[in-house]
Amino acid sequence: MSWEDEDVLPPSFSFNVTDYGDTSASVQAGIEATYPGIISGVVTQELKAAIKVTIVFEEGVSKEAEIIKLVLNNHHLWAVRTTQISVLEQSYEAALNAGFDASVTGASYHYTTAQLEDQLNFVGAGVAGMNLGASVVYSVKNVVTLKPERVLHTPAQLGALFGAALTFKETQITKREGLIAAVEASDSVEDIPKIVWT
Repeated sequence: MSWEDEDVLPPSFSFNVTDYGDTSASVQAGIEATYPGIISGVVTQELKAAIKVTIVFEEGVSKEAEIIKLVLNNHHLWAVRTTQISVLEQSYEAALNAGFDASVTGASYHYTTAQLEDQLNFVGAGVAGMNLGASVVYSVKNVVTLKPERVLHTPAQLGALFGAALTFKETQITKREGLIAAVEASDSVEDIPKIVWT
C-alpha cells in the first residue's frame, strides 16, 4: 500500500535532528503537541554527523499524506520559537540585573539590581522614605566618574527612587512580553531569530 496514494500515515519516518538544532525528546514533544496520540515510539540512532530519529506511528491512524511535511515544518517552527523565547528570557534577566540610572538626588547615579537583596532594598527604602519619613544613605555609582559613592537620600528622594525602580522593572516586563508575543506571532523561521533584545 502506498501511503502517498492512500492518504494514510506510513508506519514510520526518519529525519536528522541536527537539521532542527534540537533533541529527539523535543522532536517527539513537538509532534505530540501538534498531533496528539499518533506516536507509538521513537528510535534514536547516533550517527557520525547527525542524530537520526525515527518516529513510529500508531497503526491505522489516518491522516493526509502531507502530514509528514506539516509535522516537520510545525516542529521546526516550534523549535525555533522555543529557542528564541529562551534567549529572550535570558536577556530579560540580564536587563533586570543590569540596574538603572536615576537622578532623584539631582545628580545622575547608577543603582544596582544584580541581587534579589538589591531589589528588596528599593522596597525597604521606599517604605522608610514614604511611610517613616527617614533618610537613607545609598551605595551608588556615579555615572560620570564611574566611581562608587555613598549618597544620602531624603524621604522625598527615596519615594522618587522607589517609583523609578518600579518603572524600570515594568519597562523590562513590557519589553519582554512584546518580544515574546512577536516571536509567537511569527511563522517565519528566518525572521524569528532576528527578534532580539536591544
